[in-house]
Amino acid sequence: MKNDPDAAVQEEANLVQAALRFLLFRHASRPGVPIPRSELGAALSAAREGAHLHQSVSQIVPLKARWLLASRFGILAREVTRSTKPVTLQSQVEDDAPASQAGTKQRYYVLESLVPARLAAAAPLDTGAGPRRALLIAVLSILHLAGGRVDQDELWHHLAELGVHKGDRHHPELGSVDECLELFVAQWYINVNKDRSGSGEGMTYSIGGG
Repeated sequence: MKNDPDAAVQEEANLVQAALRFLLFRHASRPGVPIPRSELGAALSAAREGAHLHQSVSQIVPLKARWLLASRFGILAREVTRSTKPVTLQSQVEDDAPASQAGTKQRYYVLESLVPARLAAAAPLDTGAGPRRALLIAVLSILHLAGGRVDQDELWHHLAELGVHKGDRHHPELGSVDECLELFVAQWYINVNKDRSGSGEGMTYSIGGG
């Protein structure tokens, strides 16, 4: 049985979106902390429910995710390599460890803004609105990766991965989470759409625009 090329393309696109979500959410939760490439690989394997990633897929997906980060979000995912040398009695005594104890090299991603420093300085951020702005960026990123529109249950599912839960009125940084989303709607950042189908009436969120 031949492989379905359309299914393969869709699977790759889904993995690229999963890689984008992982990098963005990890950077938002621990800004400035290098992200091990191995953890991205584990996240992609989890997205495929533990199925083995072909070597070509494991290489092309991070490249496409990094390109989308730069072209759509203005974020550079710079890859760096760090050598880890095992700690032994001899390496503690001597400055130079033997070649056999050179250790291993691990690759990391460091996310940096591509916005020029002069432009960023000309538009300082209101630090008091930091948590709400972070939530807004997360919501808009989810909508963007989903093609501009997402079902409310799916949106809350992704936000729950960030520790933001529907109905939470006492979030330590955001206060009422539902009120934050209502504010984003009032500010036209996002739209709420009621969709009717055979199973009843549902609700979706989409990117605003006036």
